Amino acid sequence: MGTINNAFVLGNLGSDPILKTTQNGHKLCQISVATNRRTDPDDRNAIETTWHHVKLWGQRAEFAHEHLKKGDPVAIGGRIAKDKWKDGEGIDRERTTIIGQSVTLLGKRS
Repeated sequence: MGTINNAFVLGNLGSDPILKTTQNGHKLCQISVATNRRTDPDDRNAIETTWHHVKLWGQRAEFAHEHLKKGDPVAIGGRIAKDKWKDGEGIDRERTTIIGQSVTLLGKRS
């Protein structure tokens, strides 16, 4: 049996995209996308927000940096990966990341 690693997130950008160039000259753009879920169907204010860290490479990175702004609604399709690093104090850290393979701007937030 084969395996599938697929993620799809529909939400709003939490900050302006950050574009970097790696030492090898590759473009990398990092964005955060917020999704909301109502936790109580009877309470309109009972909302749980989940933040998703997304990395975009190459032309997708450049598109995001040029066209996306904080608050914009977006659809991101991609695969799930783990980032692992040591922080400034030498403590091991990790976070789940979506490696974006498609980015769609869904209009401007009003």
